[in-house]
Amino acid sequence: MSMGYAFVNVLLSLVVAVLLVVGVVLMARGRKEHGSAATLGLWGCVVLLFGLILGVVRSFTLPMIVEMVGTQSVSVVILIENVIQTAVTFTGTGLLIWAVIARRPPARDPRQPAWQSPHPQGPHPQSPQPQSPHPQQQPGWQHPPQPPAGPSY
Repeated sequence: MSMGYAFVNVLLSLVVAVLLVVGVVLMARGRKEHGSAATLGLWGCVVLLFGLILGVVRSFTLPMIVEMVGTQSVSVVILIENVIQTAVTFTGTGLLIWAVIARRPPARDPRQPAWQSPHPQGPHPQSPQPQSPHPQQQPGWQHPPQPPAGPSY
């Protein structure tokens, strides 16, 4: 029964590990676009992955720990391990939450060249806009203006 439990534990941990590794990869790729938010999320996934590895190692080493410290002291060791595991999970989850609410750089206008800053630096004087006799006129070929309708004889 113990071997079946260990297999299921490793299998479930592997699924979560794959999810966290995918999160690390996606956030590493998104650092340029999302800035510090992606970096925080990346570290959150790394910390949670570390906690997951600690949990798997703990499940395999528990029988050896019981042999080393005895059944009287094993509860203290398990308590210490749980405190460490909770601190790691708390930190990783906190980093992920912080990543969600972190300030992101402003989105770039797709019509604006990538080398140009989305926000101009400092005040720029307004240049006067040329006045057009036809304000609704669009660029390109236009129909010639029609003479006003006069009295017909």
